[in-house]
Amino acid sequence: MSNHAALSRTEKLVAHADILIAIPTCMRPRRLARCLASMATLKLPPNKRVDLLVADNDFSMSARAMVENFSLQSPFNIYYTVAQERGLCHVRNHIFDTAVMMNTDYVATCDDDNAVSPEWLTELYSALISEQADSCEGVEINDAEIKSRAITPPPPPPESVKDPPSRLAFHI
Repeated sequence: MSNHAALSRTEKLVAHADILIAIPTCMRPRRLARCLASMATLKLPPNKRVDLLVADNDFSMSARAMVENFSLQSPFNIYYTVAQERGLCHVRNHIFDTAVMMNTDYVATCDDDNAVSPEWLTELYSALISEQADSCEGVEINDAEIKSRAITPPPPPPESVKDPPSRLAFHI
């Protein structure tokens, strides 16, 4: 049984993922490769099914071969889909439409130009559950930070803000 499946907008899935990690991408193979490599090191929340979705915003499906290769060594099921409308807002909407179609409880998003720590998913999930929150955010590491400075923790947020802003989020 393969870890990979291509999805179309009309395909209905019976599989249920507790957590779907979604990565929007568009013609950035080196960045996507680094992002996927970081996903392979993730510690997963116990007793939770975690699947990964790569949503390509390139009609020529330039990311498909990379996703298929990654699926051979992935610790979770991999899905690949192509968003039909161009633009980040459209690919994000496509991700959430797909998550609903897959009957997913939580969605964790990560842009293709980010890498995550092995604890990223378990820490986000733990914070979400312990705070009984509808959503939560976490720290990201992107290309600009890697090139411009040593990676250090962000400054503490104001007391009224629990988490620093980020593009990594859980959504119910």
